[in-house]
Amino acid sequence: MTSENKPAKDAYKNLFAAEVAAQVAEQNPNLGRLILSEIKLPREAEMLLNGTEYFSTPEGIQNAVEIYSKESEDSRNQTRISELYDFYKKSIKVSDEASKKIGFVYNQFGDKTLGSVLGEIRKAQKTLKLSQDEDLKTKYSEGEIENAKKTLEKYKTFVEIYETMHSQKISEVQFGAMQKVSNAGLEALVKDVKLPTPEKK
Repeated sequence: MTSENKPAKDAYKNLFAAEVAAQVAEQNPNLGRLILSEIKLPREAEMLLNGTEYFSTPEGIQNAVEIYSKESEDSRNQTRISELYDFYKKSIKVSDEASKKIGFVYNQFGDKTLGSVLGEIRKAQKTLKLSQDEDLKTKYSEGEIENAKKTLEKYKTFVEIYETMHSQKISEVQFGAMQKVSNAGLEALVKDVKLPTPEKK
């Protein structure tokens, strides 16, 4: 990913951090707070993080996480799919052939934004769902229903690959956060341990 894409890259990092924080904050507010502290977002979000009351109740924790994750997710949805691939591919370990195939799937829609693709999918899903309703099915022509099916089929492989790679990245960030907490814990455990003074020869 080039330097001009750094804001997008930061947005991805923020999103992953916010999602991981959401998973752990209710059970471990301090860990959630630590993860969120890695995110650089606007001043109102920083003030939220510094307000300890947001980490004293499940509702407060959820509010904090939602503010961080929404801003990051909005940025991600405005990003081209080709840039998403550049970011996600660093976390996968597959054969060269599989990597090329994954890249090919992404690049089929490379100039589209993630948000536009997800919008097309939601619209197609809505058309198919409502076309099954007895009171609404006459609103949709056979052509519209067929196009909706084609849209879902067109993006099926991409969506499955994207969701798998996104989940893998989440796990990677979560592992990094837990490792940081463990390391901090080890530092604290030996804080008062005094090493023997080296004997003079």
